[in-house]
Amino acid sequence: MSTATQTLSSQLSALSAKLTFYYLIPIYVIGILGNIFNLNIFLRRNLRSNACSRYFIGLSITQLILFVCFFMIRIVAYLTGIDLTQTVTGLCKIRVYLFVFTLGLIRQFVCSISIDRWIVTTRNANIRKFSTPKIVNWFMTGNTLFWLLYSIHAAIGYEVSPTRGCTFLLNPDYSSFYAIQATISSIIPLIIMIVFSILTLHNVRNYRRIQTAAPTSGNLIVAASNLPDNINRRRHEMQLIKLSFIQVIFYALFNMTITVYPLYSNLTNSQVKSSDRNAIEAFLNTINVFLFYTYSALTFFLYTLASKTFRKEFLLTSKQSQTALQTPLMHSKLSQQDGSFNGSPTRYSPESKASVSSSTTPRAIDINMNDLIEMPSKRSMGLLPLILMVLCIIAIVSASIIVPLLVLKLANTESTTVTLISTTATTTSITTATTTTATTTTTTTTTTTTAPYYHPGGMHSQQQIDFIKLKVVQQEQPYYNAYLQLIKSANAAFKHNTNAVADYSIPRNYLNATAHYLSSRVLQTDSFDAYACALAYHLSGGQTAYANHSLRFVQAWADVNTKYSDSDGSLVMAYSGTGMIIAGELLYNYNGWNSTDREKYFQWVRNVYLNASNTIRSRTNNWADWGRFGSILSAHLLDNSQAIAENIGLIKSDLFHKIAQDGHMPEETQRGDNGIWYTYFSLAPITAACWVTYQTTQENLFTNFSQGNASIKLALDYLYYYNMNSGQWPWYANPNKGSASSWPGNLLEAMASIYGDSNYVSYVQSSRPIMYSTHHFAWTFPTLMKTQLGTY
Repeated sequence: MSTATQTLSSQLSALSAKLTFYYLIPIYVIGILGNIFNLNIFLRRNLRSNACSRYFIGLSITQLILFVCFFMIRIVAYLTGIDLTQTVTGLCKIRVYLFVFTLGLIRQFVCSISIDRWIVTTRNANIRKFSTPKIVNWFMTGNTLFWLLYSIHAAIGYEVSPTRGCTFLLNPDYSSFYAIQATISSIIPLIIMIVFSILTLHNVRNYRRIQTAAPTSGNLIVAASNLPDNINRRRHEMQLIKLSFIQVIFYALFNMTITVYPLYSNLTNSQVKSSDRNAIEAFLNTINVFLFYTYSALTFFLYTLASKTFRKEFLLTSKQSQTALQTPLMHSKLSQQDGSFNGSPTRYSPESKASVSSSTTPRAIDINMNDLIEMPSKRSMGLLPLILMVLCIIAIVSASIIVPLLVLKLANTESTTVTLISTTATTTSITTATTTTATTTTTTTTTTTTAPYYHPGGMHSQQQIDFIKLKVVQQEQPYYNAYLQLIKSANAAFKHNTNAVADYSIPRNYLNATAHYLSSRVLQTDSFDAYACALAYHLSGGQTAYANHSLRFVQAWADVNTKYSDSDGSLVMAYSGTGMIIAGELLYNYNGWNSTDREKYFQWVRNVYLNASNTIRSRTNNWADWGRFGSILSAHLLDNSQAIAENIGLIKSDLFHKIAQDGHMPEETQRGDNGIWYTYFSLAPITAACWVTYQTTQENLFTNFSQGNASIKLALDYLYYYNMNSGQWPWYANPNKGSASSWPGNLLEAMASIYGDSNYVSYVQSSRPIMYSTHHFAWTFPTLMKTQLGTY
């Protein structure tokens, strides 16, 4: 991967942050004020009596809810760095429920406006009866109740993931349902708006004469007492038609891309994507959301520009407000100047009364048809159907053709660039090394070389590998099925691109969960592929294709990556990069790894990965646990016995500050609804580091290290019990829990043979073989690579 990739990712991330601050905040202010102005104008007597104005009022109220509920959350999260909706399940569900509800209502109101304009322009009197305030009120109430009930699916399907934040992608079935319904509920309203707008234009163009009680040859003779109402009513209708057309056109322009994005996201969720592609997708999704918010914010200005009646009502409202503010002051001045003024109502003289009476006397007036209906120009009447038809075609094509083609094209593009990336990696690394300055201080770790350790070792010793190879040859279960699972993953890695970046920049998860997830994944996918291929090389009898592909991922990071940065860079580098260290350990003696590349990899371990691990290994929570695990793995790889001793000392120094006397882990159980996850997320690296300790020094921290009742086993039992009985979790109501096939199943599978615990075995048995292939790599292949104390 070139430095241009890193530059693109960082530039897009920085641009998104700037847009949030410099664009979203002004849009928030404009949207709040604009929709308040909309309400004030449509609630005026001249407009609120019109049935269609009720839809505009409902639309403005809904958009106000959207701004208050979502803009404020996003802006506060940006300014404070805390977004509780990404970490607390209840808040996540409430936020998504309100978003789906308001989004549905906005689309419903815009559709209703288009349909109502068709109703009032049709020649069928029976159809026109449906455009009355009473019917509209009932219809709006029914629609609101429908969306209140329909939106419940979002509150059920969305969950908080420690790695993705508030997301619909955790459940594959709901993920597919959400993507399909989101696309359908976006495209169908758009088509309805366009079709009824075209029908309305057709009605208006064919409307030539208003039927009255006394028509003449070109002119109408009507009573003056009824004439103003007829004129105003017709003009208001035509102005609302104009507003409807503007509403549809701008809704289509600003919401075209957000219509198909959920479907695209679901279709490509399982693909391994390059950092370029992740960065571009995240940025485009941000732009999609910003465009939708922009549309909701600018409706007042669109109405003002499009409608003469709207402008007049706005000016009248402004003048009345100004008068209301000035009246108390005027009364005060007049009272001081003339004591006789007491603010009493003006009394009309007989002359003025007669004048008023005479002005209201019915009289015949000769008026032309054009005074009753303000017809659009012929040019605009010809262009609007064409514009609406084009938008309709674009919407249909986008849903049925563009998205599948885009998915296939992106997939093919990635598969054809593997060679290009691998051949340019070395040149890129030289360029980045001379032009990039690390944002994190990278101090070279001094390696103390005593008697070298046996390699492979650390996580997987040669004795363990030989033991598993024998079980595979004998096709003994569950080892054999677990081996086939490994080979399938390793074979799939042959087709995957490398995703190395010069700067592994990971933003804070609580600030931007999506960007955190996408940025983290580039190392996580490569780390798993390198690990899986290296292990397959050993267990398959030394097939070099697996070793070479493992080296392809390992060497890409050694060649390209020079630093980590941002709030979570050190942590994610530590827990995601463990697969890279284990892969290097497994390939330590591979003859196909030339000495130059091998040394470059060791330099990357010392200067980047080990630095990240050591930076966080003295903290008090799971950060320290992952730092120590990463550090001890690296120390074994680099034959650094002093560093191994240091990490063992750190593990023993605060283990029973981490584990309480009842088995709970105070630093992790306080994490709200993710307390069970974080308990697992701390125990996984602790036990893995203890396993490396045992493999390297034979010191048994699993069974020979305790304080009072507190021990690693007690903490594991605590995790096991409350994951099985999450309703009894004392730290938070209804916490998120794991499963046997994922976490904490992988950890309990590994510990079952260490402790000989039949409860752990019963929990995981039906889910075997277990493989944890994402996010972090401690117990990745627990069924296949059996752990046990003593000799194999």
